[in-house]
Amino acid sequence: MNAADIIAEYTEPPFAEKLGFLKNPSSFATKAIHTGENSNQLECSSIIPLINLTSTYKLEEAHNPYGYQYSRFGNPTRNGLETCLAALENSKFAITFSSRLGAQTAVISSLKRGEGILVDCDANSSCMKLFKNFAKSMEMNVKFVDFNNFEEFKNFLNENIKLIWFETPSSETMKIIDIKKISSFVKENFSNAKIVVDNTILTSYLQRPLEFGADIVIYSITKYLHGHSDVTMGSLAINDEKIHEKLKYHQGAMGVIPSPFDCFMVNRSLKTLALRMDLHMKNSFIVAKYLENQSEVEKVFHPALKSHPQYEIAIKQSYGHSGVFTFKLKNNEKIEKFLKALKIFLQIESPCGSSMKCLISDENEEKCELKGLISVSIGLENIEDLIGDIKNALIEMKN
Repeated sequence: MNAADIIAEYTEPPFAEKLGFLKNPSSFATKAIHTGENSNQLECSSIIPLINLTSTYKLEEAHNPYGYQYSRFGNPTRNGLETCLAALENSKFAITFSSRLGAQTAVISSLKRGEGILVDCDANSSCMKLFKNFAKSMEMNVKFVDFNNFEEFKNFLNENIKLIWFETPSSETMKIIDIKKISSFVKENFSNAKIVVDNTILTSYLQRPLEFGADIVIYSITKYLHGHSDVTMGSLAINDEKIHEKLKYHQGAMGVIPSPFDCFMVNRSLKTLALRMDLHMKNSFIVAKYLENQSEVEKVFHPALKSHPQYEIAIKQSYGHSGVFTFKLKNNEKIEKFLKALKIFLQIESPCGSSMKCLISDENEEKCELKGLISVSIGLENIEDLIGDIKNALIEMKN
């Protein structure tokens, strides 16, 4: 038997392909493990990237513009991570920041006073606050619109709009936006506007927006890219050299850089990204199917379910789905009792491991569609234990 026959006999088709998603290139996990490493570091042949903690560097010549000078503007550990992130995104460049908000602030700061930003109305709450406070205080013209209402979206576009900003899937309602449709229209009619896509929920393993016309891709590395709840970091993926130069300068000039140790931690985590995301996806789909069949549940919003309103968009632009989805109980008054009855699932603010939170809060009161919506993050635990925890909570909720 040749290699291809042996692989085919002992390897099952990826779970995402069985659900109808795009086929992911097989080299992703190999790139995650090896890209950005240099086994000849300091001539010690280390197979793991070393942590370079220095804050400043010796210059071979005064005012030497080449090489490392000061850690805000470059660090070997950070650069190695950025090289790996770019490879996983199939992008020319990646830039890391101390948080997703730091990355977002750098992008917004690239605009001039009076220029416009068109934002999808389902952007995550922290992003909304940034636009409503920081961007508007900088006298930028920010408009919120439903990007899936394409006629309304087109009506809000004009020559003053410089950023088109959306999250897909959105972390709060699992809304999916057609990246190629939006990007194609904007590039044909308003070429000065740049497409910014927040891809945090899927990561570069399950969706690569640059391939569908996006100009800038934003991540909260804190979530799945790192996946261990002990690092706060954000990043950008970019192909355009001029955009990269401007935002790279903002990274250093604004001082929103991640620490070398955190970069080392994330680089280590990327080596298991494909494995983690495959299990997050499988577990979340099984839990979503279970919830969909429970009499106490009104609706489940999971992009891998054919009942999802944008299912057809999801399978044509992504390679699967992550562990995050949302659902509604039929009785909103029982939500708190249900959440308190959970033992494995934690109630926390941000998606992490196995957790749930109700999206009813003061900051989201204007979003009436969030009423009664529960955001769930499915971790890597045994699937029987996860289902059992939800089952017991549903029983206690009724008592």
